[in-house]
Amino acid sequence: MAASPYMLSCTLYGHTLDVRSVAVTWDGKILSGSRDKTAKIWTPHELGVGFRETMSFSSHKNFVSCVCSLHPNPVYPSGLVITGSNDHAIRLFNEAIENPLHILKDHTDTVCKIAAGHTENTIFSASWDKTAKMWDLKKLEVVATFRGHGAAVWSVIQLSNGAVVTASADKNVKVWGMNGSCLTTLTGHTDCVRDLAPAGPDEFLSCSNDTTVRHWHSETGTCLNTFYGHAHFIYSISPLGSGFVTCGEDKTVKVWTNGEVTESITIPASSVWCVNALPNGDIVAGSSDGMIRVFSSDASRHASAGEIKCYKEQVENLLQGQVGSIKTSELPGVEALLQSGKKDGEVKVVNDGNIPVAYGWSEADQKWNKIGSVIGSNDSGVSAAGKPTYNGKEYDYVLSVDVEEGKPPLKLPYNKGDDPWHAAQRFIDENHLSQQFLEEVANFIIKNCDQDSSQMEMAPEFQDPFTGSARYVPQTNSEVANYKSNTSVSKSFTNNYNITSKSEYFPQREFIKFDQANLNVILEKLLEFNRKSGNVDKLVTDCEIEDLMKICEAGADCSPENILTLSRLLEWPGEIIFPVLDVMRLAIRNADVNSYLCNDELIPALMKFLSPGSSFQVPPNNMLALRVLSNMLASDAGQTLAEKNKIMLLNIIKNISEPYVKTVQVAMATLLLNVAVIIRRSETPEGRKEALAVTHQILPVLTDPEALFRALVALGTLLDNFLDSKSYTSVFRPILAKYQNDSSLGKKIQDCSQQILQIL
Repeated sequence: MAASPYMLSCTLYGHTLDVRSVAVTWDGKILSGSRDKTAKIWTPHELGVGFRETMSFSSHKNFVSCVCSLHPNPVYPSGLVITGSNDHAIRLFNEAIENPLHILKDHTDTVCKIAAGHTENTIFSASWDKTAKMWDLKKLEVVATFRGHGAAVWSVIQLSNGAVVTASADKNVKVWGMNGSCLTTLTGHTDCVRDLAPAGPDEFLSCSNDTTVRHWHSETGTCLNTFYGHAHFIYSISPLGSGFVTCGEDKTVKVWTNGEVTESITIPASSVWCVNALPNGDIVAGSSDGMIRVFSSDASRHASAGEIKCYKEQVENLLQGQVGSIKTSELPGVEALLQSGKKDGEVKVVNDGNIPVAYGWSEADQKWNKIGSVIGSNDSGVSAAGKPTYNGKEYDYVLSVDVEEGKPPLKLPYNKGDDPWHAAQRFIDENHLSQQFLEEVANFIIKNCDQDSSQMEMAPEFQDPFTGSARYVPQTNSEVANYKSNTSVSKSFTNNYNITSKSEYFPQREFIKFDQANLNVILEKLLEFNRKSGNVDKLVTDCEIEDLMKICEAGADCSPENILTLSRLLEWPGEIIFPVLDVMRLAIRNADVNSYLCNDELIPALMKFLSPGSSFQVPPNNMLALRVLSNMLASDAGQTLAEKNKIMLLNIIKNISEPYVKTVQVAMATLLLNVAVIIRRSETPEGRKEALAVTHQILPVLTDPEALFRALVALGTLLDNFLDSKSYTSVFRPILAKYQNDSSLGKKIQDCSQQILQIL
């Protein structure tokens, strides 16, 4: 007889942030730990359906990252509730007393997993400090430390044969003796190993960011099997009857039997962080929306019909993957694909085995390529109007992108008129790809989407490449308004310029800064990269990151701890460092930070993001490092440093290789303009000729209107009141005449070019 499917039993409301850990007590209660710095006990209702909050432990100084329960024993007759936190401490609680009985301190970083040992009053802890420890709770001391991993230890368990097993962000699993000696190292996972679960006296399971579950034998070190079922990171695993249950970043809880997924439960949240099994076979899961949900296969414990309907609607609203208005019986069969398409990108929906399937016509390949099934697909399909869909939304194109041999292609949705660079960055973020792919993906979009660059509406200039349209949306005068080709350019930027009798645009006398930012988005990105990087040497606590964000506000106070945190984050790898540079860009406007950072080491340190050939030299890093150099001029220390190193700054601008990304162009032209202001303020000829030479070099390569305009204002500022300006007539006249006569560039650029020509 087939088992009944799992259905929602109840939803537990009480936490205000992500629920990162759930555990089950000896008597069937639920323990939960959250980023809201609390742990809670949830006791079953007397009627047998649902749970109620009966205790909240709020003494933690930082996020509660793990919880564990210990059975009653002579030393602790009521048992123990045990928590681990980002504050590096382990706390022991009596479930009826809010304050901890004891606080154990020996780890030097986040305690991310606690597991009960098979010996009475022993527990094991895993930490981001690269170690696991065994504790004697009678003596309240560490009795063994397990050292050897090269990165954070995410999980630890003890098997009934006495072996201790650890899982690490270094992609390895290790089996240890109880004295702390490493018996064997198990390799096979290709990404961080996140959690472990016993599967017998000498066998266990591991789950990983590589989307797999592996079954191991602890004594032989053999991988007995590898299981596939998740589409994204797997965060947690727990035994469930004769099988197991997992959860992860793909928003699902999956029930496994005999190595196969027998049920997949979608949770209406961004991430499902933790999962566990109750003694009665029910499943409890904690997620990023702060909710705890219990699912049961016993109909007597199912939620009411109204609750289940509401839950299903929440899931459907999240996925929006089904298109119900297409009747399969009325669709043409697959023989319709024998007829060639009428145009590139044409979509045709056919009845393929009684399933509506969409195909797109490729003019280049002269064939129909499968896009995906229309109904019941959470990935990509076709709308009732015949347009391809992705995650329930219609798009002009849904491209298949092969990023790794042997793995299925990834889907890239795109609408005509969108900025290819923003679409490419969104694709990179969603699929956790290297930032190095940005240009390649953008060019792939342009090539495959019949994108006429002359007809593209240019997106707001200061939506950073890693943010997308919902993130950075600056609107201040110091930053750029929208453009459309063949229309005049907005005057908003020019309002910052002092109007003189010679020109309404130059000479520029004040420095231009980059002030706009969405701090919440930057914080989310920092927390994400900090959590997923897996390198403890580069990790800081979430609390330290949140405290660091305060110095991004103009005029905020800065502590030595903030500077230390920023310094540690600046050691991150090049592909994930861009939000750190953005924090630096904002923080350096404050006098305290400016005084600390603006020393002789700053510009050389930024060179790795700007030097051609450097692995750190990718467009987002280019752009943000250039913005840091402009924003350092907000205070005296930065201005002094820039005055001293203006030739070096000019060389940086000159050596930016192929500034094809418009945000890089604007950042580069802004720095040139700010250097022009420095040179003009100094009232000495030093640097002016070098700056004019750099301006002459970069003008022809600037394609973005605002970047071109800022470079022209820099040129006007350098030539204004310059005795040798006439000698540059033959150098600049041809290109200025071209700009003056090109109406597609906008009146602002035409007028500025004309006014510079008048000087010459």
